[in-house]
Amino acid sequence: KSPRPKGPPRPIKKMCEVSESPKSAATPLQAWRNHKQQGPVHGQDLLKHASRVFSWDPRTFAQEFVAHLEDAGQPAQVREDLHLLLDIPSKCGRPDITTALAQAARDRLGLEVEAVRLHHCMLSAYASSGQEAKVEDMLDQERAQFNNGKVAVRSLAVVARGYLKNGKAQAAFRKLAEMKDSGHEVPHRAVSELFEVAAKTGDVKDILQSLSGKIPVPSDAFGIILEYCFLTEDFDMASSAEKLAKDQGTTLPQEGFESMLKLWVKKEGGKALAVFEAIQEAGFHPCEGLCRYLIARCADSQNLHLAELVATYLRSRDEMSFSCYKTLMKAYAYTGQYNKACDLYAEIKLKGWEPDAVMYG
Repeated sequence: KSPRPKGPPRPIKKMCEVSESPKSAATPLQAWRNHKQQGPVHGQDLLKHASRVFSWDPRTFAQEFVAHLEDAGQPAQVREDLHLLLDIPSKCGRPDITTALAQAARDRLGLEVEAVRLHHCMLSAYASSGQEAKVEDMLDQERAQFNNGKVAVRSLAVVARGYLKNGKAQAAFRKLAEMKDSGHEVPHRAVSELFEVAAKTGDVKDILQSLSGKIPVPSDAFGIILEYCFLTEDFDMASSAEKLAKDQGTTLPQEGFESMLKLWVKKEGGKALAVFEAIQEAGFHPCEGLCRYLIARCADSQNLHLAELVATYLRSRDEMSFSCYKTLMKAYAYTGQYNKACDLYAEIKLKGWEPDAVMYG
């Protein structure tokens, strides 16, 4: 695996905050019961309150909302609401609660959940909880039902999404690859989410190598990949990602170019210069803060050519701030270019600014 990015780890967003113990005081359950007294509750309003109750205490969820469905109105509406409710525990990785809800609906409402829908809910629940063996058992059963031995694309998508929620980048990739092999297009958003997870688990390089030439990488995913390259100082992977984007005919996003600039400015040579020109050719304009960062890093890499190019760019846009002048002067001083550092004084004076103690020092 590739090394994890330097610095504090990014928090992985929890898909569901679940507590197994009922709480007292103003609980989501009481808020729900008060709310439903005001009139019928369906659709997104129902989903919002049910999700809060589930997060607060999963054990009461199934019985509470099946009881609500008993008085919910027409059968078609009841079935629609049941389907919404089933998505809550399944997407939160709780196959036990998913099963309990379906069973309660059968026992108390006489309502049988469609087999295909329940199958997908259970796949989602097992995948979201990281139970790969259970998922594969279910998929094997699905394959056995068809003469061609294939799995429905919907099943693969559900499983991939569940694995991503559980942080299993490699497992999710295998399902996306299976989707592609079966003749289906992989959604761009799924690939981007794959790299978001891979950046947290350190699997970016492995995923990129496995995916290259097999599944197209969308533009926003390159932004994630190149940011990871910057954080891990992986110059080789950055070059591979840039080449892949070129081979695909994909334009890098602005954040991708910026990550490449911040990475390549750490090295001597013309690569950072080429990237700085490429970002402008793509129609993006580096901001003053990024440019100041680049000038500062140029002192460490002895890349004064880039520092001066960036300064010229800022001057052409009338964005050469006092801080940028100070940073450029430091770059000149660190590299022994004292004559050029002194020349900046006259330019600063013409702008009506007074050099400070740091600049005189």
